[in-house]
Amino acid sequence: MPGPPLTDESAIQILLSHNVTVGIMPQAIIAGSALSSWAARNLRWDVGWIVAASGGKISFEAAYAMASINIEKLLGVDTYANHGELVATSGEGLLSFEAKVLGIISPRRGLVDLF
Repeated sequence: MPGPPLTDESAIQILLSHNVTVGIMPQAIIAGSALSSWAARNLRWDVGWIVAASGGKISFEAAYAMASINIEKLLGVDTYANHGELVATSGEGLLSFEAKVLGIISPRRGLVDLF
């Protein structure tokens, strides 16, 4: 599956068209190496690129799910409705390259982070 620019669809689009649950995780995760903070921080931009490269075929909601809910499903993690985190941003939204995270409300950790 070569993907753009050689083909019109990316590997993710092909998997989604076959009803495969797709989850994405930060780049630079190699067996035996620690996750770099930059990779986790930049995951939202990786998700943004998936949306941008799809030509409108993948929605923001589907992309959010690939980096959150789908990972929980694939790993078999049980979550509770009141344990989700709320991320407040300035700009056009979390996936926008111009957006800045202003704060995170975390009921599970019992705190609010402001940046």
